[in-house]
Amino acid sequence: MENYILVNATALDSRGSLTVLRNFLVDIKTNERFLDESHIKLFVLVSVREMEVFNSGCCNIIYRPFPKKSIFHKWYFERYILKSIIKEFNISSYLSLQNIGIKIKDIMQYCLIHQAIPFTKLKKGDIEFKNIIKYSVLYSAMLKNQINYNNTIIVQTNWMRDALLSKYKYVGKIVVLPPVVSNISKTNNSLPPIVEKDLTNNHVKFLYVTNIEKYKNNKRLIDAFQIYNSNNKRKAILYLTIKGESNEFIKCIGKIEHESMFTLYKNVDVLIFPSLTESLGLPLIEAQEAGLDIIAADLPYAHELCPEKTIYFNPYDVQSIITSIESYMSELRAIEQNLNTKGYNGKGYIDYIKLIHEDFLSHNMV
Repeated sequence: MENYILVNATALDSRGSLTVLRNFLVDIKTNERFLDESHIKLFVLVSVREMEVFNSGCCNIIYRPFPKKSIFHKWYFERYILKSIIKEFNISSYLSLQNIGIKIKDIMQYCLIHQAIPFTKLKKGDIEFKNIIKYSVLYSAMLKNQINYNNTIIVQTNWMRDALLSKYKYVGKIVVLPPVVSNISKTNNSLPPIVEKDLTNNHVKFLYVTNIEKYKNNKRLIDAFQIYNSNNKRKAILYLTIKGESNEFIKCIGKIEHESMFTLYKNVDVLIFPSLTESLGLPLIEAQEAGLDIIAADLPYAHELCPEKTIYFNPYDVQSIITSIESYMSELRAIEQNLNTKGYNGKGYIDYIKLIHEDFLSHNMV
């Protein structure tokens, strides 16, 4: 019996969301034999044409930029066009990788929720007003309105499962499937020459893989490094993956292409991660794969992902961040990373498909 699964990933077009899509497609391509033997055919809707490289006999990549044109286009696409696609390809199951499902009862429906902002009480100064409206108001209302159309919701951490259950009266199944990092050691392309130059020094190098959103907590982190370096002879350099003004000890190196991330990790000493909320926190996993030390926010998402000897700090307190830097620099704590001590236990994205297929077989069992 053929199982045709429609995957909607049209909203995953940049930054962390695009990484989710790329890792999903890499894992699918790696498991083509399973798909073929199980008679599973995927139809994956994307808005980034470069993803067409993952097209195969078992995975049909469909380029549809239409829903990215505006909020109205997105609404029209999910309200009407998706229904015609489901009918055209005789779809039996629908998987949304973009936090929201659709109001359709005729097929089995699954949704990956990986947006943490609606489930976190952020202070006004730690989130942009537009994001309050977008996530805390509009998205929360949309999710409440359609959440029970999903047969199963997939999250990547236990804290997201608990947050979801506490906020919504969801009657379906919630499955926690933390992802594995796909081939991080293969993302070893060269860094831009200007970044290589910035990395050429004898100071201890701290890296924060970040963006410009306020919840990423860049300002407190920068303030902490400025104060630390003004009060200590042994200097620490902070590297931020955003554009901005650099100085002697704060280096804004801009966005680093995915293909060069392992190279970046191998050229620094420690990952510092002060984000105020994350549904997962992918750099925390990648850093472990690259053998980096980790200093992280004392928050549930970090405790769930990080090894036991991680140094934690209060992300709302600049002095706490400074203390964690001093602790690391003075070697008051020996962070001998042993990834097997705690063991991040990730699942492949193919497990999403296996979950859907098991339900499909059970549903169609005569």
